[in-house]
Amino acid sequence: MKKIMLVFGTRPEGIKMCPLVNELKRRPQVQTVVCVTGQHKQMLQQVLDAFSVVPDYDLAIMQPNQTLFDVTTAILTRIQAVLNQEKPDLTLVHGDTSTAFVTALACFYLHIPVGHVEAGLRTYNLESPFPEEFNRQAVSLICLYHFAPTEKAKQNLLREGKDESSIFVTGNTSIDALKTTVRADYTHPELTWAKGSRLILITAHRRENLGEAMHHMFRAIRRVLTEHPDVKALYPIHLNPVVRQEAAEELSVRLEAIGNIHSDGRPILGLDSADLLDLVLNTCPRAFFIPAHVWTPWFSLFGSKSGFDDIHDCFGSLTEHIFALETGLSSDPGMNRLVSALDGYALVSNSDAHSGPNLGREANLFTGRVSYDGMFAALREAASRLPRDQRTSDTHFEGTLEIYPEEGKYHYDGHRNCHVVMSPEEAEEHGNICPVCGKPLTIGVMHRVWDLADRKEEPHLKEEPEVHPILPLPTVLSEIYGAAPTTKKIKEKFSETLRALGSEFGILNSLPLDEITRFSEPLGEAVRRIRAGQVTRHAGFDGEFGTVTIFSDEEKKELGSPGPRVSLRLTPQPETGSAPVCGDAAMSLLELTRHASPHRKKDEKQKRFSLTEDQEKACTHLGGPLLVLAGPGSGKTRLLTERVRWLLGQGVPADDIAVLTFSTKAAGEIRERLSAPLSDSVKLPTCSTFHALAWRLIQESDPSVRLLSGTEEDALLMRAARSLEPDISAAVAREAIRRIHYFRERAEDPGSGFLRGILERYRERRSLARVRDFDFTDMLEWLAAHPSGAAGTFRPKHVLVDEIQDLSPLQVNILKAMLPADGTGFFGIGDPDQAIYGFRGSTSDIRGVLEAMWPSLSVLTLHESFRSSQQILTVAGTAMLSRPASGFLKAARPLRASLNFFQAPGEGAEARWIAGKIARLIGATSHSLLDASDRNEPLSGTLTPSDIAVLVRLRAQIPVLAKILREHGIPVQVPAEQLFWQDETTAAILDGVSRAMAGGQDENPAPLFADGIPPEPARAEAVLKSRGYSSLYFASDPWKELCRTYDAEGGWDGLMKKISFQSEVELLQEKAESVRLLTIHAAKGLEFRAVFMPGVEDGILPLSRKTLFGGEDGQDSDPAEERRLFYVGITRASEALYLSVADERHIWGRRVALSPSPFLDAILGDFHRTRLQKHIRRVTVQKNLLS
Repeated sequence: MKKIMLVFGTRPEGIKMCPLVNELKRRPQVQTVVCVTGQHKQMLQQVLDAFSVVPDYDLAIMQPNQTLFDVTTAILTRIQAVLNQEKPDLTLVHGDTSTAFVTALACFYLHIPVGHVEAGLRTYNLESPFPEEFNRQAVSLICLYHFAPTEKAKQNLLREGKDESSIFVTGNTSIDALKTTVRADYTHPELTWAKGSRLILITAHRRENLGEAMHHMFRAIRRVLTEHPDVKALYPIHLNPVVRQEAAEELSVRLEAIGNIHSDGRPILGLDSADLLDLVLNTCPRAFFIPAHVWTPWFSLFGSKSGFDDIHDCFGSLTEHIFALETGLSSDPGMNRLVSALDGYALVSNSDAHSGPNLGREANLFTGRVSYDGMFAALREAASRLPRDQRTSDTHFEGTLEIYPEEGKYHYDGHRNCHVVMSPEEAEEHGNICPVCGKPLTIGVMHRVWDLADRKEEPHLKEEPEVHPILPLPTVLSEIYGAAPTTKKIKEKFSETLRALGSEFGILNSLPLDEITRFSEPLGEAVRRIRAGQVTRHAGFDGEFGTVTIFSDEEKKELGSPGPRVSLRLTPQPETGSAPVCGDAAMSLLELTRHASPHRKKDEKQKRFSLTEDQEKACTHLGGPLLVLAGPGSGKTRLLTERVRWLLGQGVPADDIAVLTFSTKAAGEIRERLSAPLSDSVKLPTCSTFHALAWRLIQESDPSVRLLSGTEEDALLMRAARSLEPDISAAVAREAIRRIHYFRERAEDPGSGFLRGILERYRERRSLARVRDFDFTDMLEWLAAHPSGAAGTFRPKHVLVDEIQDLSPLQVNILKAMLPADGTGFFGIGDPDQAIYGFRGSTSDIRGVLEAMWPSLSVLTLHESFRSSQQILTVAGTAMLSRPASGFLKAARPLRASLNFFQAPGEGAEARWIAGKIARLIGATSHSLLDASDRNEPLSGTLTPSDIAVLVRLRAQIPVLAKILREHGIPVQVPAEQLFWQDETTAAILDGVSRAMAGGQDENPAPLFADGIPPEPARAEAVLKSRGYSSLYFASDPWKELCRTYDAEGGWDGLMKKISFQSEVELLQEKAESVRLLTIHAAKGLEFRAVFMPGVEDGILPLSRKTLFGGEDGQDSDPAEERRLFYVGITRASEALYLSVADERHIWGRRVALSPSPFLDAILGDFHRTRLQKHIRRVTVQKNLLS
């Protein structure tokens, strides 16, 4: 009888060797010995179980974070004894693992023949795969028999000089494995989840996959999933900690791009829950997502301060990926099961996993083989409520250890500062208002469950995991012995009890009561009461932990007395004001619902607001031109949209209507609003910016024209200026270019001097280009000359203009040319008090200009604001010297406002004050912060980060504010500098690169490069110049940055990957809930619930460069426009306005001490004012005078 030993150590080896083991064992002439090295332990055991293979030897070499050195030396030293004892006639190894190589080497040393299963695979690159390619070549040098899976593998071996008689083409034994593992009745929760979708099955764990390669792979898969909604990805993640770390690092990189993930262990990402889930799944499809403490008032799924009423409202189409919920300290599974919509979710408890001393106070119970994949599958199967005998996982979720929910600090409603605690029923009777301070109560978990419950008692659901109520053993002992749990006495008693009775969980849950009683009668009775739920509960509220006691005061006295003890009563009596005593975890809620009103569902249908009388009049205006004066929040965009709908309803063709805006975003919003109630086949009117309309009409007349980027335009103008004045400084040249732009926008002649010379030289140089090009002002000048397009096909009879106050004289000329002489068909809407772009050439008195042009112009004013509170509107009107162009607006909503003014000694203190205020507004996790804010912060804890903006006059104010906000853990979004790929010309080039790399390009537009990898930038430059790209572009910063990035990333592939990743980050940042930090100019058109305006100082707002720089060379801004800018900042707020000044600050490298702005004089009487004094520490030094 021949003895054959099979040695393997990893899961893939096991899958391919186990069928061979079982086949050899069926051969009576062969004695089969199985030795596993344990290179993989847990994963290999799954395979051994599946094939019913029991190893004869287990070297058990696996250790955490093992290296190739560890694996090699451990196998070599441990297998020697096995080989010496068994002395096999042949040893079979498999593939290319370290187990195969080292075992073959050991057999070589002992002169034992070796057979190589799956021999002959080759890349002939020792670095890839590493070290597998070396391992399989080295094994082949030693082997007597080569079992090749394919004819190609055989040919590889023959080329290496192997004897053909030693080579056997056997096929791959993984096919034999399928005969054992494939079952017609096989089910798995993940396959059920993926049913009906195309599926990507991911495997990635080899060393060549690790690092940047794996990051790129994750991003590529994410792109596929984003572009193809019917595709799902399944990633059975490898147990190799490096593999798991790659996925975790990828997720961390993405999260760090949108929030401060290092902030105090509980970072505020500010990302919508559905977006966060999408990010997690696309980063690592094998990850799963469990919403935590789902009922806690702040930052939770169903919380009263920030939550949803339905899980689908939170996660939308991704809800199917949520299969477990974490109940939090203030609720238990019994309470959650009163909401039938949660029946399909496993309920877990690990609220105190972040708190060392309380670790395990709430915990989850699993049986079977515990692993990441096992727990994943167990929770999915628990959620599906499959019968135990139908489950496929060898891990099972058995239930939870739970403290009593009354102990949680948000169980009842109340105000901790006012010492007010109420049941949900009592809170409802008081209108959820605190009877002491008159402010809203913090609504607790029980109240929220009560709101959403559609059951009156806990149901008996099939396959429901068990709930084990517990009290920490030190807490139990503290009652028995009358000392605090943290005292030395209780610590000693705790250790003594564990030595005598075993683990704490065992004592509290499973140890027979008689054993506990023999050790300590009071402890036995305490545990019996805990298990039966016979305890007295005082519910926690508004951040105040509740208490649960086991013994009554009388019993505690008996326990503490030195004399003989009387028998302890079996049921303690509830004390006055305590929650009902019950054995059922949800009983206290059930008691309340017996007397409560029937279940109430909130009406989620929002009634559509009708137009106001003023809006209706404007919307249905007939006759001549109309100007609508509409202050902030008066519904400009909505009125514009309704006007278009009304015109369409009157039978006006869509081609006869044009809507002109000042931003692509505004045009897109109007198109979206118009298309919402219409079918895709209904044609929409033109909705466009002035520039986009001009460019469309220009391209219709000549498709070969090219748009000159802003970078190229300024470079040409700079070259023209230096051709006239070679010694001109850059600053003087830039100012000359700015003035040329200004004159052109105002349709004014720059005169006969230096500016005219620059403009003429600029146009001469452009006329030499082989391709006709347009700069941005050219487009408007062309449209003024060709208002119907070159072919005369664009002839709207109704032209609607948004933000009319921002029109430049050149744009006014376009409207004049586009419309009849009397202006019929014109509908303009805007607010002259928000005219803040005079420095760019906009018209400061648009009403006067339009009335002079069209004497029949009608003017209508909207008097209501749907955004701001009356207090803020009054402050804004007063700031305009009580003469706002649209009159004093009336608030349409009865909002309360918070008006605050702060004077700081410096910009650092000012920024810290802002950070503190924001922390309170978004619901600080520290209750001391919340308590301190109650008096003057009515909005405390009610805002999200995106409800808040910090608006500055100068970009130079941003760095200090951003730094300090981030240090306080507040997610903040700051305006980014334009990235090189956002430049128009660069974007077009990169699009050509992308199309070439993808291959199969269409002819329209004409390809820039041939299919394949485009030439490097230096060679691409010549190609692009031949296609009409200006040589000036190749001296620009965007092109230089493209070249630097190409070199740094190692070519086009790396460059495109970098851009792709950065673009993903930008998308995430757009989705993220962040405090917006931006200039007042950039905030125009936006609205926020709370606005901070730091630096309201004379010299900053109003801006005075003379004041900031000193001397007489600075240029002051128009005071009237600066006042309008202040007005714009104020009116971005709806409910809270925070103005602040600093006694001194640093601006552009200079330290300046500025006075508060004169704009504040008329308004501060309505503000709550605070001042922080600068304290100077004085030290007295005594000097010894020496003669």
